[in-house]
Amino acid sequence: FSGCVNLEKITLPTSLTEIEAYAFENCSALREIAIPEGVRTIGNRAFYECKALTHFKFPQSMRGTKIESGMFYNCISLETAVLPDRLSGNFENVFPNCESLREIQLPDGIETIGSFTFQYCELLETVNIPTTVKKIEYKAFLGCEGLREIYIPDQVQSIDAYRTFARCKMLEKIRLPFNITFRHIFDEDSADAVGCCFAGCTALKTVILGSRKYTLDGPLNDEALRKMRGR
Repeated sequence: FSGCVNLEKITLPTSLTEIEAYAFENCSALREIAIPEGVRTIGNRAFYECKALTHFKFPQSMRGTKIESGMFYNCISLETAVLPDRLSGNFENVFPNCESLREIQLPDGIETIGSFTFQYCELLETVNIPTTVKKIEYKAFLGCEGLREIYIPDQVQSIDAYRTFARCKMLEKIRLPFNITFRHIFDEDSADAVGCCFAGCTALKTVILGSRKYTLDGPLNDEALRKMRGR
């Protein structure tokens, strides 16, 4: 159905087990679709630029699987997405430019929040990071202007320095593991890795590092993090 720009609704059969890549790409008028239980896989970019889609629920038959890249790219009307109660692997580039998305519950099993996952989800206010996550990659939360608070559990070992939380203008509070590593990706973040990661986070004033709470008197950058660690 790729490019069926006037398709508004479709009923899928209960015998369905797989939706392949690009199946509904650019179905810009598609408002609703119910994925039947029994579907085990949905390919990458399956709902790419479905700009009228407002709600989506994955079946529990996809429990333990991986959500593919580009699934909801530029789905600008998407308000809610209900994921299976467990996933696996890299959760990457799933919701970029979903500017109407306000809340998401990430299930256990995800190991990496990959690049661009929530980029420019401007209304996103709440996101949980499960304890199975070990790494957050660059630009994962770039431009999430409505995000006010985020808790990063101790199991997260590294955050990419390159603009991972940049331009989160309303972000006021963040919790970080004490020994978190900000990983250099590109030359642009080499001088001040933490500063690049949180560039434009002008409201950020409270940092909980491990179990200790700190109040910032300037931007969160390499120097501020070193002071918190007593180095």
